Amino acid sequence: MKYRSFTPSQIEPAIRSFWKEQGVTAQLNTPNPSLPPFYFLDGPPYTSGQVHIGTAWNKSMKDFLVRYKRMQGCSVFDRAGYDMHGLPNEHATMKELGLHTNEDIFSFGLAEFIRACKKRGLDNLAVMNTDFERLGVSLNLTDAYQTMSDEWIEAVWWLVKKAHTEGRLYEGFRPMAWDPVHESACAKHELFYKEVSDESIYVKFKLDSGEFAIVWTTTPWTIPFNLMIMVNPALEYVRLRVGEEKWIVAKECVERVCKAALCTPYVEETFLGSALLGRSYTHFFKDELDYASIKKDHPAVHTIVGSAEYVTTAAGSGLVHAAPGCGPEDYEVGVQHGVPAWNLLDSKGRYPVDAGVFSEKTARADDDFFVERIDAAGALVAQKTYVHDYPHAERSKAAVVYKTTPQWFFKVDDIKEEMIQQNQGVSWNPQAGFNSFASWLSHLRDNSITKQRFWGTPFPVWRSSDGEIIVVGSKEELMELSGSSLDELHKPWIDDVVIVRDGKEFRRIPDVIDVWVDAGVASFAALGFPKNTELFERYFPADFIIEGNDQVRGWFNLLMVTGVLGFGKVPFKNVYMHGMIQDAHGRKMSKSLGNYIVPGEVIDAFGADAARLYFISGARAGNDFSYNKDDCEQKMRSLNVFWNVHQYILDLASSVSAGSLSEGTLGIEERYILSWYHRTLQEVDQRMSVYDLENAARLVEELYLGISREYIQLIRHKVSGSDDEQKRAVVYTLLEVYGGCVRLLAPLCPFVSEAVYQNMRSVLPDSAQSVHLCTLPKAEASLIDASLEERMRLTQQIISALLAARDAAQIGVRWPLERASIQGVSVPAEFVTIIKEQTNIHELSFVSDLPVQIALEPNYRALGKSFGAQTAEIASALKQQHHVFAKTFAASGACTVLGVELTKEHLNISYLAPEHHALGGTDECRVLVYTKQSPALLREGFERELVRRIQQARKDADMQKSDRIHLVLSDSCKEILSSQEAFSSLVGAQSLAYGDASTLPHLVRFSIKGREFEFGFHHKP
Repeated sequence: MKYRSFTPSQIEPAIRSFWKEQGVTAQLNTPNPSLPPFYFLDGPPYTSGQVHIGTAWNKSMKDFLVRYKRMQGCSVFDRAGYDMHGLPNEHATMKELGLHTNEDIFSFGLAEFIRACKKRGLDNLAVMNTDFERLGVSLNLTDAYQTMSDEWIEAVWWLVKKAHTEGRLYEGFRPMAWDPVHESACAKHELFYKEVSDESIYVKFKLDSGEFAIVWTTTPWTIPFNLMIMVNPALEYVRLRVGEEKWIVAKECVERVCKAALCTPYVEETFLGSALLGRSYTHFFKDELDYASIKKDHPAVHTIVGSAEYVTTAAGSGLVHAAPGCGPEDYEVGVQHGVPAWNLLDSKGRYPVDAGVFSEKTARADDDFFVERIDAAGALVAQKTYVHDYPHAERSKAAVVYKTTPQWFFKVDDIKEEMIQQNQGVSWNPQAGFNSFASWLSHLRDNSITKQRFWGTPFPVWRSSDGEIIVVGSKEELMELSGSSLDELHKPWIDDVVIVRDGKEFRRIPDVIDVWVDAGVASFAALGFPKNTELFERYFPADFIIEGNDQVRGWFNLLMVTGVLGFGKVPFKNVYMHGMIQDAHGRKMSKSLGNYIVPGEVIDAFGADAARLYFISGARAGNDFSYNKDDCEQKMRSLNVFWNVHQYILDLASSVSAGSLSEGTLGIEERYILSWYHRTLQEVDQRMSVYDLENAARLVEELYLGISREYIQLIRHKVSGSDDEQKRAVVYTLLEVYGGCVRLLAPLCPFVSEAVYQNMRSVLPDSAQSVHLCTLPKAEASLIDASLEERMRLTQQIISALLAARDAAQIGVRWPLERASIQGVSVPAEFVTIIKEQTNIHELSFVSDLPVQIALEPNYRALGKSFGAQTAEIASALKQQHHVFAKTFAASGACTVLGVELTKEHLNISYLAPEHHALGGTDECRVLVYTKQSPALLREGFERELVRRIQQARKDADMQKSDRIHLVLSDSCKEILSSQEAFSSLVGAQSLAYGDASTLPHLVRFSIKGREFEFGFHHKP
């Protein structure tokens, strides 16, 4: 054998070298135009330099699917990819260079910084490629797409220009969620919500009539930017007398407001909110900020406006403070009433130096200061801690503020219904993924696509001083427009490119594009579109994508948006959505908790195959995955079973003479495992066709474990006997079933399956250079026998029950027993023979009742749940007459105690066997074994023990099954051999003698049941 032991640390690098030397991976990555196309689209991980264990899980599942599709006979396009732009990579580079602020970047030199970003990306890509190769990933890594490449940048530019042509690109001055740490706008999909405690306040604004409108807010820092008060025209409002003042609040909110303000209300009048519309008020900070100049051009400033959509009585006062520059809802209402999105915050979330007392105060961080100033102005009505969910920036994890800023947008609000309809045609696993995505799409807003950063795809819009724009769709177009040669499309070099047209200079708007757009164009950019249309026409849209549930608002979202904007269609057909990976206790992995694990640790400990099998078979679509090293170790043991089976087959095949099989040679055991095998092929194909990856993986593992734990156990008597035709039938069946299983396992566990395949090539019919270049075996429906499998399942159930009874009696299976009775199930005679062989029991009978006693004890917990205070009384009565109740229960499965019926749920039931008997099994299948052994049975057992010891000694001597020996037994062995000829055949003895064996090279002495035995042997050529 080329590979002699299952040692992953030795096998896996050797297999990787084999693949490289033989060009196996290169062949896998070369699409075959004569085969049906299959497009797998890889969601790109960031080039962080370290593969996260969650990414290893994700890539394992991807590779399983891709390898399976190749072996199924598809021409697979499976280009891997990396996300290389954006804040994560930019900030990692800053950290490496010791830079902390944007000013530091400019001092360092923007060009040098961009070069450093690019170098870091390429260096990390190489490291991650190596990690993925170590995991056995066969995706096309040599031509992995890079979102920082010219190819990719031009694909993004093409989309931007397409959107512009379709009237779906626009610039808007509107409030955006703003990350004050990274000094950048956040699109909706870049936010997550976390529970926080904020100081909520009730504030009063004085109306021109002298009354006070009471508003409520959880963001005191936005009060200086207040330009409107919103009411719901259809709600009832009241005028309250509070001391010398009159307050206006919603009728349903009176109790809440007055409780917070510690005041006793007196309702003077009730009226609809529509009566308040157009009323003017004065801002109490009018001496700090210049509201007059804003109101001069916008008459609705500091008036009450109506909004049925955004004003409710669920919280607050029913009058809503509105600052159109500090939130998307306020902005929408402001647009309706001609009120501007006014906001003075800088990129760090600070008020400007000319903002009066608020000069250089920071939003949220200085909320206490804002509350103090509101109180000092006599406008604070009440203050109370309020727990609520608040948006945070996905990158920095910081709470966002809202800042009005000019950004460019894709207009998608009016086509979200089309997207929802397109999603109806996508197959999602799990269905919850479909539901989540449909919900996301129903709330979709126009996507902002620009960032005020450095390392990213340059925004391809050039603008003249009078506002005219030119949108550029490709590098060639820009060269033609500018007359410049372009070696680098990134900042700062792209910013030097000037377009002159009609006597006007056009300079690039200095923004970069949101990194999510980079990832979003992957469906067509990975195919080389727009420059390469051939691959696009053959493969688009993608047949399959798989990512975590966090990508509903991320990659899945942007793929949909770019697909519909670019081509009017959803760019994927099938989605598998998994969860997040966590530790064994369900906690998020983090270095601070000390539970962070890198894939290399898992591979070092258990091997890549075990890790892959564990990741894939242990998944649950849509659910989080809790990594447990004990479970991963169990998969390594499972694969060791797979390995041992191939060694067993090779050893067996070497000792079986060649010859054809006669009709009817295949016994019930062979027909059973062949049925299981072909059913598995059929079921795996069905599972994979709907992308049920984890259940397909489990079926494969169940099959090879079944070969070892069931079939090989069932045919021990055949391979140890003298019937060559039976042995040939076993070898034929094992090569057929296990040989197919090797190919079936290959997509799951590529290394061990390759090693086994190479070891077995001489006995397998396949002629492919690698198992991964083979085609998958196909199910033959005619060989699937569900009835046979069910009868064998019952047979195995009986065998397990009988072996459990033997175990309870502490009588090993090599020692024959006289008889046993079986209650609950029965099987045909041919299966009875199998049961006898497997359990070493001479006679079996199937009965309706077993002569056993039933003992009943009260289950106090169940009794208490059903009968409460009666429990003690019922339990006492049950104990006093348990023999009587036991008879009733044995006959009907229930008994009546003190007028109430008790079933098995109320009882702890035990069974007592007669003397010289042992019990095993469950209510479904219960067995009773007679355990007394006659002298004849003991002699038979001694003989079996002697056979086992000799065979083990042969194995220890590295002998093959075909090797013959000269055997000498001690005189104490004479009386235990039933047939010297049959015994010699079993142990491979060409000659057998009795006497002193002490001079022989292989000598064994042992004692069993108080008797001493000795044997010795030497190899006989």
